[in-house]
Amino acid sequence: MSDEPRYAELHAHSAFTFLEGTDEPADMVAQASRLGLDALAILDVDGMYSTVQTTMAARDCGLPVVYGAEVTLDPHALGAIVPGSHARGWGLAPGAEEPGIRLPLLAGGPDGYENLVGMMSTRALAREGERSPRFTLEDVSGAGGGLVALTGGRRGPLMRALRAGGPTWARRVISALAEAVGGADRVLVEWQA
Repeated sequence: MSDEPRYAELHAHSAFTFLEGTDEPADMVAQASRLGLDALAILDVDGMYSTVQTTMAARDCGLPVVYGAEVTLDPHALGAIVPGSHARGWGLAPGAEEPGIRLPLLAGGPDGYENLVGMMSTRALAREGERSPRFTLEDVSGAGGGLVALTGGRRGPLMRALRAGGPTWARRVISALAEAVGGADRVLVEWQA
């Protein structure tokens, strides 16, 4: 066993996440392989648009890929997490600099991949002509399991809860995420410097 630290990037955005990522998935995979990363997860927002390019590039260089997506949560559904809260309290007032709460989800295996794709397809087809899907934690828990939740970055539910209501709200959010994905061992807290 090597003493070298191991690292897998589990929350990257490619050019398929407009205004947040700039590189093509194949370039990201090639660079991750050159850097010696153990795995790479490219999370598109509300879809899995880069999956084919990512998979083909990863096959070419032998880099393991973790599949997932970053889904946008319905801010009105957050009242179930923190009773008495409302969208404005989560920093989601009209005109907010960073509207929306994003929940990164990873597929924990083939079943998780199938359930994540199924959940996103169901939501996308729920209303004819709707192009801005909003998910709830009930959607996540009803997906069928096999998912791992990340707490997200500055737009993630944990940071939003910390800013809006401090540690009490943050604990409630972590508990709600754990319930939605089937246990605390399936929630990964992200640390960004």
